[in-house]
Amino acid sequence: MKKKPRRRDQHIIDRMMGESILIIGILITLGVLSVFWYYTRHFDIVRAETIAFTLLVMLEIVRLYIIRSNYHISFFSNGFLIAAIASSIFLQLLVVYTPLNKVFETVPLNFMDWMVMVGVIIATLIMVKIIKVVRKRLERQTDIESF
Repeated sequence: MKKKPRRRDQHIIDRMMGESILIIGILITLGVLSVFWYYTRHFDIVRAETIAFTLLVMLEIVRLYIIRSNYHISFFSNGFLIAAIASSIFLQLLVVYTPLNKVFETVPLNFMDWMVMVGVIIATLIMVKIIKVVRKRLERQTDIESF
């Protein structure tokens, strides 16, 4: 609410936001599908589905962090958002670690499964940071060349 309204001729999704949505979406897809592929080769399909499902939920929370940091908005500035994130994590844990796992056909994940997810999350954050740095350098280079 502190920002001025956008101009009428300005798109809701500008080029930078569109590229960001595409890149983060590709990274999330690659991360989830890579883990799913690995788990289908080394574990049963239900475990592979459970870790892919849980990783997708966690990466969507990471996506929120990335988007908010792009706009220099504190991750903890919105109480409703924090409540929604906490609810999402709670419900995910409920589906995986309680008798609800029979209904949702999930299995409990072990410590190593969580470490795999943490690794993918960290790799995703590192790749997003690298892309930001490269994008800024390219923008600076383009600005210098236009003079």
